[in-house]
Amino acid sequence: MVGHIAAEYGMDLLHLPGAKATNAFSEMLASDNPKAFSRNYHYDVSPVDDDRPFFFYDVRAQDLWEDVRQSNPVSVGGMADRIGPLLFGLLGLCAVAILLLMVLPPLVLGGRLPKQPGGWTFLLYFVCLGFGYVLIQMVLIRKVTPFLGPPTQALTVIVLSLLMMTAAGSYCSSRIATDGKSRLNYVLGTIAVLIGVLAIVAVPLIREAATWPWLGRVALTVALIAPVAFFMGMPFPFGLRRLVRLQPAFVRWAWSLKVAASVTGWVASLVLSIYLGLRATMLIGGVMYLLALAALAATQRNTEA
Repeated sequence: MVGHIAAEYGMDLLHLPGAKATNAFSEMLASDNPKAFSRNYHYDVSPVDDDRPFFFYDVRAQDLWEDVRQSNPVSVGGMADRIGPLLFGLLGLCAVAILLLMVLPPLVLGGRLPKQPGGWTFLLYFVCLGFGYVLIQMVLIRKVTPFLGPPTQALTVIVLSLLMMTAAGSYCSSRIATDGKSRLNYVLGTIAVLIGVLAIVAVPLIREAATWPWLGRVALTVALIAPVAFFMGMPFPFGLRRLVRLQPAFVRWAWSLKVAASVTGWVASLVLSIYLGLRATMLIGGVMYLLALAALAATQRNTEA
């Protein structure tokens, strides 16, 4: 009866309770293990949650690589099939740009570059800062924007909070990291810890406060962002001051690498969020500050040697 009605109105019957499975949709509903069905299906049909809110993207990473390997980047002509190759292409282009910025100055300038030890490893410090900051910024924007409501107001609150607290941290960096060694190490470690805490507590707090008045949600957003943004503003100005003392000729080089890493971080945040989730992307941003700490330690060892 239902099939006749659907045919009369020109509709396709996808599933009828009790009927034999005739398509992928009915097979999924009749499956005893939906997770296994999702793993074996050609597209990513797993449930969308707040950590990976990309309902429009259903291409799995392994299928995307297979399509690229077979020179068939568009399988069914959908928009999602074009997003992956585009993002990975942009990511590769940005990586090549950073590599060129690292390699070209020595090739072009040759012996005119300063020979003091520690400069090369210190450049990696700025790459990690640029990459990590943008990863965290983009994740915070995606996490908090639905919580605050209209995108214009949400972006204003998030970006303004980040920039103001980062500026405050930069202003206070000369007083906090005066000795140039141990205090900055603590600052970088504190950033990594705060990012880890934020990745754990942000979602539960946002869910609990979803029904608060708008001003209350704004206050909570600022309270979540302010501590980590304040400390994130310190490492870069400190690094520039130290680079001026160590190798002044490298300052413009460090600026260029940080900007290139920031652009790369913006593209990488999309790729990582789609395939790993927002929380994992934020944690990777925290790891970048630990890598900056490692680059700083290597620079100090080379300089002392």
